[in-house]
Amino acid sequence: MIEVVEQKDNLLSIKKVKENNILQLLSVTPKTINQQKIFDAYDTEKHLFIHGFPGTGKTFLGLYLALDSVVEEKEYDKVIIVRSSVPSRRQGFLPGSEEEKNEIFEIPYIALVNELYNRSDAYKLLKNREQIKFLSTSYLRGITLDNAVIIIDEVQNCNFMELHTIITRVGNNCRVIICGDTSQNDLKYLHEDSCIDQLFDIINKMPSFFKIEMEVKDICRNKIVKEWILASQKENNL
Repeated sequence: MIEVVEQKDNLLSIKKVKENNILQLLSVTPKTINQQKIFDAYDTEKHLFIHGFPGTGKTFLGLYLALDSVVEEKEYDKVIIVRSSVPSRRQGFLPGSEEEKNEIFEIPYIALVNELYNRSDAYKLLKNREQIKFLSTSYLRGITLDNAVIIIDEVQNCNFMELHTIITRVGNNCRVIICGDTSQNDLKYLHEDSCIDQLFDIINKMPSFFKIEMEVKDICRNKIVKEWILASQKENNL
C-alpha cells in the first residue's frame, strides 16, 4: 500500500491506495547470430561466459535470461549480480554502509532492469521482494549463494582471487553467467593483474560452460559505438 495526500476544503487527508506491483517482462529476441547463441546455450542449461565488445548486449541479455528464469519461470529464487567495485578512475574511498558504497556500481543494473520492465520502479520492486540482489566482491567471504542465477559482470575488473571467491560461493541450484571485455580492463590503472587471461584458459577446461565471443558486428547501440571501435582499432593497429 502507498499513501496519497489529497486536499479538499482546505483540509489535507491521507488515504491508502493499492500499489501496482504487477511486473511484465518485455519480450526480447536476439538481433545477431551470436546473440542467438547466448539464448541457445542458456536453453541447454549451460553456464555462460559472454566476452566481447561494448554495446553487444552481454549484460542486457544476461539479465533478461536471468529475470525470465527467476520471475517468470520461477526456476530460481533470485538474480544475484556480482562485480568488483573498481572505478575507471580513482575517486578515493566511498563513505557509508556496504549498501551505500555499492549504490554507485548498482546504477547500470537499475537502468537495465527498469528498461526490461518498462517502468521506473521495477528494480526497486524486485529488490524489495528479494528477487534481485547486488553484491560487491568485497563482501562475499563466508556466504553460499543458493537457488540463484549469478551474473558476474565486468569480470575483467576482478583479480583472480576475487573471481575464485565468487565461483567458490556457488551453491545448490545455480546458473552462472560471466560477462566481460578484455579491452575494458580498469585494473591496469591500479597496477593490478586482471583474471581475464586465466579465465579463458580455465573456462576452456570446464565442459559445463559455453563461451560466446561477441564481435563488432554484434554491436546494437548507436552506430557511433561501432564506428568508434573500428576507428580506434585502425588508430592502434589492432
